[in-house]
Amino acid sequence: MTEKEGLPEELAPTEGSVLPAETELPVEVSGDIVQMEKSQVEVIRGEEVSLNQSAVRTIRADQARLNASAALQLQASEMEVQGSAAGSIQAETVRMQKSQAGLVAAQEVALEESSAGMVWGSIVRIEGGQSSIVVGQHLDGDVQPLVDLRGAALFGLLSGLSVGLLLLLRDWLRRRSIQQG
Repeated sequence: MTEKEGLPEELAPTEGSVLPAETELPVEVSGDIVQMEKSQVEVIRGEEVSLNQSAVRTIRADQARLNASAALQLQASEMEVQGSAAGSIQAETVRMQKSQAGLVAAQEVALEESSAGMVWGSIVRIEGGQSSIVVGQHLDGDVQPLVDLRGAALFGLLSGLSVGLLLLLRDWLRRRSIQQG
């Protein structure tokens, strides 16, 4: 640890480098075209939003591009995510490359070497990626979900039958104990 900065040596500033000043994050950035690099903000609203090595809580845009960035909630008509992480994505079209997301909901979803907890879309294409739950009308590519629509339907049917049989057994045992007692 360096005594002056209180940082581990590998994180200590070198000669000529500048440490970022401690400032509060801007609450909202808006405009027709918003481009951010190495920045942090709470909310971005715009027609075209482009982030590079940035972090944001919420994006609302017509077109959004993330590169090596992180976002919690994204809403856009068209979304392109590369080497980034997102919590929730809602869009008409989503293309993810080497990225991670919790939930992706769109008409058309393309995951390339990406992972998502849940994907919901009309057309879903997964190449070299993975998703725990995939719901879609047309699935294409290397789709290997933990639960697919057929598996979920079978699980629901078997669960319903099991619960029904247990309820019948319980009622039968109650009637039998009342008759004996």
